[in-house]
Amino acid sequence: MTYSLNTLKLPRGQATVARNGARRFLTEFVLIGGLGVLLFVALSLLTYSPGDASWSTSGVGGDLRNRGGRVGAWLADLAYFGFGFSVWWFVAVGARAWVAQLVRWMGHSPELALKSALLGRVQVGAGLV
Repeated sequence: MTYSLNTLKLPRGQATVARNGARRFLTEFVLIGGLGVLLFVALSLLTYSPGDASWSTSGVGGDLRNRGGRVGAWLADLAYFGFGFSVWWFVAVGARAWVAQLVRWMGHSPELALKSALLGRVQVGAGLV
């Protein structure tokens, strides 16, 4: 039988292991979900077509060309309408934040994680304001 590290060292009655397990699950869920959302947004923006029925256009009546479906067509249309091609900066900042969270989750040096988080905030402040 095998045990994970430090499970036998905790005093009886403490729920630290369960809380750490729930936190770990939540972190992994957010990482996987965030990557999914980021990829969906990028795919929707890449396959944008003005001929799709969406917020600012009625479409040409054919099949949707956007790989994100109707939601992707609406998302891409609203994003391009509101921000133009600068919407890709939001995708880049989202990718940067995702990578910073992945570095923190993998447990690399705290200095690297802190430097990564501070650099990301400076980039967002300077680039998107």
